[in-house]
Amino acid sequence: MTGHSFTSPMTMPNDRSFIYVPNERLVLMGGLVLLLAIAAVIDARWRRFPNWLAVTCAIVAVLAIWMERGTEVAIARVAMAFCACSTLLLFELLWRRYRGGPGLGLGDIKAFFALAVYRPVAGVVSFGMSLVALSVACIMTKRSSLPLLPFLVPVFVIMCTVGVDLA
Repeated sequence: MTGHSFTSPMTMPNDRSFIYVPNERLVLMGGLVLLLAIAAVIDARWRRFPNWLAVTCAIVAVLAIWMERGTEVAIARVAMAFCACSTLLLFELLWRRYRGGPGLGLGDIKAFFALAVYRPVAGVVSFGMSLVALSVACIMTKRSSLPLLPFLVPVFVIMCTVGVDLA
């Protein structure tokens, strides 16, 4: 019997391939999607994005990218998301000061942070696309404002599922 070796069942490695254990990255992505879906429902009903949920989304996004790409990329993405969200916050504060009312909303900026950390390109593109969809929906319903997260989350999930991401 050349090329074949017989090992007894006592010396065979413990093979658990019949038990499916999902990849940790998939679990974290699924957790992020679930948290964002909860946020979209809360935003649609009460126009709020609770801080505890925003922090949880951000932590899951950072953990997911850290496990996928490492510490350096995670730190760089957090820094880029912080800069982008700081810019949005500055414009929001200026808008509120000079227009006398809310514009984008701080919950939308908190949600954008988690998206920009996890998938920067998909986050920015889905944010822009959801703003366009929100504008069209406001025009069609003749309302002055609607919550953004119910538009943002599905677009982001579709973009991540299709694989729109450059980095």
